Amino acid sequence: MEEQQRLYDLLDRLGVRDKLAREAIALILETDPELERPIEHDYQLVGERIGRCYTTVTHRVRAGIKRAWDAPTAELERVFNVSICPHPVKPRHFLRIIKEISEKERRTTMIEVYKDWVIAIDSRQYITGKRYRNKKGNVSMTNQRYFRTLSQAIADIAERVSKERLQDKDMSLEEAVEVLRITYKEFGSKVDELNMLLKEQDSYQAKGAE
Repeated sequence: MEEQQRLYDLLDRLGVRDKLAREAIALILETDPELERPIEHDYQLVGERIGRCYTTVTHRVRAGIKRAWDAPTAELERVFNVSICPHPVKPRHFLRIIKEISEKERRTTMIEVYKDWVIAIDSRQYITGKRYRNKKGNVSMTNQRYFRTLSQAIADIAERVSKERLQDKDMSLEEAVEVLRITYKEFGSKVDELNMLLKEQDSYQAKGAE
């Protein structure tokens, strides 16, 4: 939900304030993150998901973008040079720009915790997920979850790694308990180490500011 709200905030800054248009754009970027499918297909899928017809979804997205161009915000002018290009861009191009801005705003330090399980850190939260590289070579995250503290984020990855280690394996209850004990001990030490590093970084920055 926090990621969705972040996207809604961006659309609001760009002047797209129609509720259905924003919901449709968010769902398109969620279900077709690389924007590889024809946009008509995305409209159809979104319509089926939210219980609206294809025509309604198409019209509301296009109308939402057009209204933004009719009364451009400062952010829309900065991104699209509306005063020079007064005609609305095509929805597919608009979506690609939204995706690029959103990714740039969320570009963060990524900490590898275990294999491809990583934690990304931005100014507001810790995001856990599994790192993957798309066809273009860009690195992103799947199965994202959001936490307020580093300890919560690592505990989440510990739980997910535990499930990976337990699934598709026959073992006794005692063996399963031992797997969990080792996993949580391993990740507990990671919490202590990372917290120590962050404290050292904060201390260093504080001294530099004096």
